[in-house]
Amino acid sequence: MRKLSSLFGFMILTCALFSSCSDNKGTEPVQPTVPTVSTITVSAITETTAVCGGTVTSNGGAEVTARGVCWSTNATPTIGDNITTDGSGSGNFTSYLTGLTAGTPYYVRAYATNSAGTGYGSEQPFTTTTPSHLILLSSFDTDYEGWMEFGEGILIYVNSGGNPGGYIEFEDWEAGSGCFLAPDKFKGDLSAYSQGTLSFDLKNTVDNGSGVTAYYGLIRITSGTLYAEKNAVPDGSYLTEWTTYSIPLTADTWGVTSAQWDSILTNVTEVLIHMDPQGYFYDRSGLDNFCLTSPALKVQPTSNEVTQSNESHQSDEDD
Repeated sequence: MRKLSSLFGFMILTCALFSSCSDNKGTEPVQPTVPTVSTITVSAITETTAVCGGTVTSNGGAEVTARGVCWSTNATPTIGDNITTDGSGSGNFTSYLTGLTAGTPYYVRAYATNSAGTGYGSEQPFTTTTPSHLILLSSFDTDYEGWMEFGEGILIYVNSGGNPGGYIEFEDWEAGSGCFLAPDKFKGDLSAYSQGTLSFDLKNTVDNGSGVTAYYGLIRITSGTLYAEKNAVPDGSYLTEWTTYSIPLTADTWGVTSAQWDSILTNVTEVLIHMDPQGYFYDRSGLDNFCLTSPALKVQPTSNEVTQSNESHQSDEDD
């Protein structure tokens, strides 16, 4: 009987030990992982602000101590870049981005942080809006926008085949040179565009076999009797495709003194571009996307940048 009691007691102790080991295994802590978060679409975009945010769908097994969005002008932003801090925990949150630069591409993604680290949502690209006063543009997408011909030749509006959309075309049967004159919005005080760029697209639409003249594509900006002129098109260039030219709006580029340049841009009375590409023969050429860009947008010439300097004059003589 004593042996049976001892055996029974041993069995009870053994079961208790196994039960204790099993309980210990069940209470081992689970290691947390980084949170799971999604990024919502950017909205309410202005020149300097935007609205974004995200949703923390899983805390990864640990408390989310910080959440928000991070953004940069470079792809794949992290919390080492610009961030918002929008509370803690799981669920939805809204983020307000401020201090942005107008007309600039950005990348943004949501983040959430716990003790295991930081998780990120998908990347959302967006571009801040451009203030209308920073760009003067004739895109010719709907009509000729008030441009006029000057000298020999006529102006024709073409509603397709531009770069893209519509464009204006110069047609010339005469021996004299011909130009296009810009409308009134390109006149007056344009000093805000100094140090910016002037850009435009050109294309020869009819080739008569004659060589291209040196004045094709020359721009003249006039203020009273003072003017500066610059030609971005290399001599003799026949343009079978639309070609973009950009000219820095600086005194050095246009071959004038700083004082002369300031005087010209403060009161512009005329802007013209020579459009007669092949001199004394029948010819046609197109103009599209004539644009002045303010330096506030930090836009730099990207193609056919003009670095050479042409002569500038102080004169009231006609072309």
